[in-house]
Amino acid sequence: MNIFKKTAIALTGMAVIFFGVNSASAESLKELEAKWGTPHSVKVMADGVERRIYGEKDVEIGYFYFMVKNGQVVDSGTTQTIDKVVKTTNTHKLSGLMSSYFKTNKTKVADLTAKYGEPVNKSTYDNGMERLVYGPADAEAGYNVFVVMNGTVIDQGRTNILVEDAKEVDGPYVSPFMANWYKNHPKNLAFLNKKYGKAVSVKEYKNGLKKMVFGSKDSETGYNFFIIKNEQVIDRGFQNSQS
Repeated sequence: MNIFKKTAIALTGMAVIFFGVNSASAESLKELEAKWGTPHSVKVMADGVERRIYGEKDVEIGYFYFMVKNGQVVDSGTTQTIDKVVKTTNTHKLSGLMSSYFKTNKTKVADLTAKYGEPVNKSTYDNGMERLVYGPADAEAGYNVFVVMNGTVIDQGRTNILVEDAKEVDGPYVSPFMANWYKNHPKNLAFLNKKYGKAVSVKEYKNGLKKMVFGSKDSETGYNFFIIKNEQVIDRGFQNSQS
């Protein structure tokens, strides 16, 4: 590598570090991952701060890392090493409303049995939470599902899926912000096909949502993907792969 290329790499790296830190507070985790894709590692530090490492390793400056707190980037820099990857676990993401309700309205599994009888399906998450499904299913709302920890209900919802595969979620995560934006700025599947052409991949989920990926791949942001419900766009993002 000649001296001019080394200098250019070093200057680029320093620019990202200095200017990236100054603008870090304005960048969300969703925006960060739209640019960089999946991190090599995520290490939880003190006070809930996550150190997330991204990118291919540059021979001069190494990997880029970003410090994230409460979903916002608060700092960034470079590192020569990748933190040890911690195995992620299959767990249930608590809903805000119902989980708050059960904090003040204590309900035991015995209470569910008295009201609904025995569950029609049980499954256990990696962290010890239990998913209990009660029927029969309502034609529109589906089954009652409760999430239990140590014999106490911590969340409730509805599902059309009787058996939940621990390795496969019912549907993709949908950003509430983007879903609200598309309510006010509706876009349908026909619009996407006209603008981007044929999707390079389509994944259909159990809850009826579709994730459609469109190309070609941008060198910075990757592929566009959109989440579709009833032919309408409800979310979008970027990823590095077609699938």
